[in-house]
Amino acid sequence: MIPRNGLPIKNLPKKKSRPSLLGRPFLWFILIAVVYVGFGLLARISGLQTKVSGYENIIVTDTDKITTSLDEYLHTRFLYPKSNRLWFSEKKAEHYIEKQFPRITHVKVSSSSGSFSVYGEEREGVYLWCGNEPAPVSVDLLCYFADKTGFIFDIAPYFSGTTYLRLYGGEVSPEIVGSQAFPDYIFTSYENFENLMSDFEMPIQAIYLRDDEQLEFILVSNNEIPLAPRLKHYIPNNEEVVLQNIQAALRQDPVFLDITNNYGTLEYLDARFKNQMVYKFRVAQVNEQIQNEEIIEQTNSDIQDETEDNTSTEG
Repeated sequence: MIPRNGLPIKNLPKKKSRPSLLGRPFLWFILIAVVYVGFGLLARISGLQTKVSGYENIIVTDTDKITTSLDEYLHTRFLYPKSNRLWFSEKKAEHYIEKQFPRITHVKVSSSSGSFSVYGEEREGVYLWCGNEPAPVSVDLLCYFADKTGFIFDIAPYFSGTTYLRLYGGEVSPEIVGSQAFPDYIFTSYENFENLMSDFEMPIQAIYLRDDEQLEFILVSNNEIPLAPRLKHYIPNNEEVVLQNIQAALRQDPVFLDITNNYGTLEYLDARFKNQMVYKFRVAQVNEQIQNEEIIEQTNSDIQDETEDNTSTEG
């Protein structure tokens, strides 16, 4: 290009433009990190924190353990702790308490300035879940409390006798506490069978739920639970008809007297068959008992004869 005066224009060097802040990703990263850490440190100011102030309606559960657990939960983060009042979640705290302490249900967390209170209802132990198969009651047997719905929520102390209805079997997860022992309909069946059997003075002390839809009600007896008489029921059967069959059978004097007079050796009452109830005694046990008594009598007789012989010899 030639200007009007005829002289050529020299190529002038171009000025280098400085890159803007938007063009420097590293600087943006540093800035965001500083802001994030700065706000995180501000979030830990003691005046912005909340803590548990008290408990209501929680008696059995150790509240000191709840407080310690909540402190760990609220301060799990170094930055932006859950204890900050600006984003403290009452609902999440409620779910945490229910998960960590299964005995407590219907938890309600109420926040006020700088603190929060916890209201809860504690489950009542109605049943004892004592394993997959019936076992003798002993101090070494570990049992768990279950509420009226069959929810297992805590280890139980040792109980003798029939203070609590015992539960055996069922689908229980490796983490027993927090699982469901039996479905609800099992307890409905128990109430129906218990009302009937109590009328004939044969109350139920335990429930054994088998894997094949077989349900066994273990009756109160002087024998250990594994040898106590059982009432067998097949769950898919019409329960109303089954109860009527049992009632009709036990109302027959010969049947009722036979069962009650030999109750100590009764093995089971079986109501799984259509329109009938059958029962069985432990014949082998009776024969063994008779044999043991004969052996004891023979031993006593031998001891007596030996004593008489020794006395005669000394004379």
